[in-house]
Amino acid sequence: MKKIFKQKGNCFTCHLNNASGQIGPNLTDDFWLYDNDIISMYNLIHDGTDKGMPPMGGAHLNPNEIQQVASYILQLEFVEGKAAEGTER
Repeated sequence: MKKIFKQKGNCFTCHLNNASGQIGPNLTDDFWLYDNDIISMYNLIHDGTDKGMPPMGGAHLNPNEIQQVASYILQLEFVEGKAAEGTER
């Protein structure tokens, strides 16, 4: 899970290795631009977002890898980083 997150061209590019956010939001805080359940997270990773995240499904990640990354993100512990974005959940 963590390995997939940190592979070149995947999540860490915008969210940093510790998921604290850079171009993309901090994935470790309690604030979310979108829903933070496993199905919504899977769809976000697969399809991308209207806020600039490219779709990672298909050429980048297969369905199993997307599920692993979604699970990894949802179990992260808080890391101080980019200012909160979205709604507290």
